[in-house]
Amino acid sequence: MMPATKHLERILHFKFRMATPEPSQLAALLQSAMPFYQASGVKHARLLRNVDDPNEFMQVLEYDVPEMIEMNRQAIASDSMLQGYLRTWRSLVPGGIDIDVYEDVSGQ
Repeated sequence: MMPATKHLERILHFKFRMATPEPSQLAALLQSAMPFYQASGVKHARLLRNVDDPNEFMQVLEYDVPEMIEMNRQAIASDSMLQGYLRTWRSLVPGGIDIDVYEDVSGQ
């Protein structure tokens, strides 16, 4: 029997600007992606709009990831296929997208 895989909780932030502050299309996109997100381990997904700058948005995904994958995250992130995908995705949003991965340290 294989030992249980340890999972780590991570919080992913996609921060970007849109030409218009209308969030309805972004919210619909988030809703349509939820089955994929849930299958990928996402527990919570939110779309936030900056109240001081309504054209700035942040998508927040809270997910669990196997520790082995997290240890290799930098190697995975530098994969040429993944980099190509990210370049294409970023080209869809004027000004690009800032992507950050966080861990919750409030309970430690």
